[in-house]
Amino acid sequence: MLLFAAPVVVTGVDIVRRHHHLLSLGARYRAFYVLTVLVSLALYSSLIVVASRRRGFVRYFAHFALLFIATLAIGAQFYTFSKYNVYLDHQSVIVGTSMLPSVGQQLWSDRGSFAANVFPPVLAALLVPLILARRAPPRKSSVRWAMPIAVGALGLAVFVPGRLGGDQGRTPDTLYLSAMGRLANAHLKKDPELQKLHPGRRSPNVVASFTPPKRRSVIFIVTESMRSLENCGNSPEAETSDATATSLEQADAATG
Repeated sequence: MLLFAAPVVVTGVDIVRRHHHLLSLGARYRAFYVLTVLVSLALYSSLIVVASRRRGFVRYFAHFALLFIATLAIGAQFYTFSKYNVYLDHQSVIVGTSMLPSVGQQLWSDRGSFAANVFPPVLAALLVPLILARRAPPRKSSVRWAMPIAVGALGLAVFVPGRLGGDQGRTPDTLYLSAMGRLANAHLKKDPELQKLHPGRRSPNVVASFTPPKRRSVIFIVTESMRSLENCGNSPEAETSDATATSLEQADAATG
């Protein structure tokens, strides 16, 4: 039972949280969700079998993989859903890499809630292999088939595109692993979307100087939803967006 406890718990929690959304998915996407459940089942059970060996260096790699998945693919996903009612997927992960300092500040300021979501799966990943190694160590034949199954299941979870599941139509753990695969692929191939989110050093165009008709005090208000291309021009006659025009009119009235 301990071999299958993790995927059963993760899937059960996910169904309780998102049953309305999962039922709204089409038949093809629901079938894909079931496949991700099977991938999750194969991944955890095979890693636990290898990690619960009494000898062999490979058990440490399997145990580390379990702890990694428990921390980020389960605990962090549960935390994200508790805050935003949605899981991390490939789109949010790629966008999130452009604001890592803000993400770090958020996790630190809410560290109690983050720890409450991460601690249970990490504790289970730490103790279950140790308990099995002591009480019911696996046979050598079981370990031989567990290794290729673990590698194959991890490959499917990481490299099968997330879009095949529709709108988050995967289990939260495989959703995160797929997002990591998409992020790694974007870095390797220098994906234009990733480059757009990480523009690096900027070289703004030169704006010609001009002399206003009379001296006046102006407050220029720019929010993050505005773009300089829409709000700035090289002459007093440059067109502005309605929001900018309203902001400037208000600022002009405030300064007299």
